Amino acid sequence: MSNLFKLSRKMQEVFSEKFIKRVAFRTKFIQRKSKLDAEKFLSLCVFHNDDLCTSSLEKLVAELAAKENINLSAQGLNDRFNEYSVEFMKQIFNETMQNNSEILKSNGKFSSSNFNRIRIADSTEFVLPKEFQKYYKGFSSKGSESCAKIQLEYDLNTGAFINLDILDGNSSDAGYLPNLYYDIEPGDLHIKDLGYFDTYYFNVIKQKEAYFLSRLKATVSAYVNENGKYKRLDILKISKDLIEGEILEVPQVYISRNRKIECRLIIIKLTEEQKKKRKEIKEKTMRRKGKTSSSVPDGFNDIGIYITNVPPNLLSKESVHDVYSLRWQIEIMFKIWKSIFKIHAAKNVKIERFYCCLYGKLISILINSDIFFTLKKTVI
Repeated sequence: MSNLFKLSRKMQEVFSEKFIKRVAFRTKFIQRKSKLDAEKFLSLCVFHNDDLCTSSLEKLVAELAAKENINLSAQGLNDRFNEYSVEFMKQIFNETMQNNSEILKSNGKFSSSNFNRIRIADSTEFVLPKEFQKYYKGFSSKGSESCAKIQLEYDLNTGAFINLDILDGNSSDAGYLPNLYYDIEPGDLHIKDLGYFDTYYFNVIKQKEAYFLSRLKATVSAYVNENGKYKRLDILKISKDLIEGEILEVPQVYISRNRKIECRLIIIKLTEEQKKKRKEIKEKTMRRKGKTSSSVPDGFNDIGIYITNVPPNLLSKESVHDVYSLRWQIEIMFKIWKSIFKIHAAKNVKIERFYCCLYGKLISILINSDIFFTLKKTVI
């Protein structure tokens, strides 16, 4: 129960009247006395957020009158969404995220993991009204002039969020990698999908005595060292006789002819069910990117190819696929964000109102995450 008490105490600190007012004055959200003070505005954006970006101002002021006994005009509420309120919400979000990390890290790990942290990163996109294209760029060729992308990295060991950023929808996952170079600790395990594949990143991880686990791109060559000479490994040739479910490991290969990153190569012959699932995911991704054909040779569709620098005593070849599959936990998280928190729901409103709404939803997500993972740790 001590974890729950710590969580309660931290929540009280962040959402105390004293702290909220301090942030409000610092961000100039409060410059004079107002009917809608900082506490009630934060409550509106976080705890009464369902209609903030989809309902009319008239409906919102009616709800404020009914729930908070605040009589405010629609124009008065609209004026409260400004650059200062955005900065106020952003700083409350940053403080909540910092507390999320402190709380969940102090709870300890869920299981006896061999790794300091299991760092999983992924992104999710959502379409915004085309009027927002000045603030968030999308894909004009696909009729989505404005999109936002949320980049998230979190620790599977504790549930703590490590990085969370809101970017243009057309930004690449690989372009976000520099943000992940920092705060790498010895013993961390980094699990990323192919969108984040970058040999420089793998090298940074190795230099900091951490680990990576990734699928290998079909277009990237692996090499073996034969008497001081690096020879390209023919992956299709060495895997052609594998039977369904069989695993082949090449314990010492090198990725990138220039950097020569030493790692293990694990090849798994996919089952029919796994091939079907991979095909469905690939087709979905191609539709999203507006592609009609894949550049991956057919032979690579029947095998799973993984690279890792984790030693066999910490991660056996039989466990590689299952551990990599943990990455799907973040996909489930994104689905919850959209289905329950409606993170993607927005209409053409004042941009400052959208920002306050978005930060309010993210704060709500962090609070729920704190409660869920703390309870999970308590039950376990």
